[in-house]
Amino acid sequence: MQALKNIDGVAAVLGGTPLAQSPLWNMPVDKIVPAQLIAYRAKMTLANQKPQADAVIEYLLQRVANVVGSVSMLDYTEPSDTVITSLDLARGFAKMQRPLPAAILFGLEQGMRIEDVVTLTWPKAKKLLRGGKITGYAKHVLKSQPVHIATDYVFWRQDGKKVFPLFGLEQEVFDTFGKTWGEMLSAYTRLVLVEEVHWQSLLAQVEPD
Repeated sequence: MQALKNIDGVAAVLGGTPLAQSPLWNMPVDKIVPAQLIAYRAKMTLANQKPQADAVIEYLLQRVANVVGSVSMLDYTEPSDTVITSLDLARGFAKMQRPLPAAILFGLEQGMRIEDVVTLTWPKAKKLLRGGKITGYAKHVLKSQPVHIATDYVFWRQDGKKVFPLFGLEQEVFDTFGKTWGEMLSAYTRLVLVEEVHWQSLLAQVEPD
């Protein structure tokens, strides 16, 4: 199968764009999947070039459909702007005090309501673990959280001698990411991992200082 760059018209029109510097350029078109186009669009969005990316992808899809016919990449649909990238998460987490990033990542991984994240206790968490109702990343978050003798809450903050759950977490999420918790949950289902931020670096941000 032809490489993307060899599809008639592609090199002539797009040879001078960032697409020509991406791994997609030399890939056979039957090996390209929609998720790769979404990742390319996300990177271009981070560089404030989303309109250019959308125009490039639209042209590609037209050329491939005309020249090649049915391949997987043609199943691409323009993602909702509620998509979030691992870089977005990392930048937001870097602005927050711990354990806020841990609570947020745990809640996103588990698809939990914000109030259930705030009120999560160790007995409830252990019940989830025993029932196998927890993802690998969420399990890592739990194992990294310190236990406080004065509270059963998994995620807590301390003010002097007093220990509190993370009241106000939803507002802090909105202030940092510009999204409601529901929007964050929706965006997380389409999380795009960018090369600069892999899971190991994200998980490092949820561990105690």
